[in-house]
Amino acid sequence: MEPLNASDAMSDQPTDLHTAGNLPPVDSSEMQGENTNDPAEIVEVAQEAGSTDALHTLELPPFADWDTEKLLDEAKSYLAQRSQEELRILWPALRSILDGRMADARQQALDTFLAEGGVAMDFHYESADFLRWKDLSNQYRSKRTAWKQEEDQRLHANLKAKEALL
Repeated sequence: MEPLNASDAMSDQPTDLHTAGNLPPVDSSEMQGENTNDPAEIVEVAQEAGSTDALHTLELPPFADWDTEKLLDEAKSYLAQRSQEELRILWPALRSILDGRMADARQQALDTFLAEGGVAMDFHYESADFLRWKDLSNQYRSKRTAWKQEEDQRLHANLKAKEALL
């Protein structure tokens, strides 16, 4: 095989594997919801994935229209009252909005700090909302980790039972 040179790279031959015929074409509907933070698509993908009936009826509230305090209150109630399966749909929607708001608030505080003559290296940002969100996020991570460990144990026990049958 000859090495590629600049003239070969500029040829009219298709270089995309899909257009070159090496791979089957991808239906755009199959890619729907991949790598997205759109809450509506998250729910739709969860529903298409064969989630339980409760998830089919789960509708996301208009989180973007809510103020930060209400979002933090809802996040706290979701952690206490919702199942892990529901949280897997609701939490990314909450996180995308709250993380953006926290980043905007931090940036505004940094800009104010710099305008007052401060040095960016000396800037340290903590607000009550930020600390509350950080605590709720840590609680969610702990709950998700515990759920994953339980799932792993359940799957391992299931595997052992199947191996025993064989």
